[in-house]
Amino acid sequence: MYIPGAAGGILTRILQSHKESYWHSDWLNHDDPQESCPLVFPSNPMYFKKEEKPSNLNNRYYFYSCHGMPHYNYKMLGRYIRDFKQYEHLNHLFYDALKENTVTAPNFIKYIYAYASEKFILDRRKLVFRDGIMNEDVCCFEEFNKNYSNLAIYTVNMENILSLDFWVFQKEYIALVNKLKLTSRISAVRACALAWNDRQSLDYDELF
Repeated sequence: MYIPGAAGGILTRILQSHKESYWHSDWLNHDDPQESCPLVFPSNPMYFKKEEKPSNLNNRYYFYSCHGMPHYNYKMLGRYIRDFKQYEHLNHLFYDALKENTVTAPNFIKYIYAYASEKFILDRRKLVFRDGIMNEDVCCFEEFNKNYSNLAIYTVNMENILSLDFWVFQKEYIALVNKLKLTSRISAVRACALAWNDRQSLDYDELF
């Protein structure tokens, strides 16, 4: 879970990429049949174009730069849970809980909080969203941050995961995989994070 704009979608992809984690290609946010890995962006540039871009997003944004998955709550996961249970070697099912009502969710669900500073969120929203769109919860940043921090079993600093400084990234990533007992994929995750950063500055109008 995360405050919108905190890059929680890319964390969901990263978590799902480990061999202990369940992944379903339906969660891809692009239509490139050549790519089915949660860490890989479309290989064909034509798939960078979203035909029906949401009206609240800037043109600069939509090269699938967030590389997220659809926002879910636990009630929408039934068919994935049934599929997940067929694999004895898998012991994690991660999902993007942005639509979750954490007050009414069952207590067997454990949340990870993708934290980012208020400045990071505001700066990214200036890049991603039109002015005045979706800023309500940023105004309540301290309240959201406190609630999410108290509820989560673990907090990941997204600014560290996405840092251009390899040592900052490595420290945060290794702490994450150790906490969740995941097998490290540090090279693949690092490449994905760097590609994500590159796509934040792409301008749709300049290329199409």
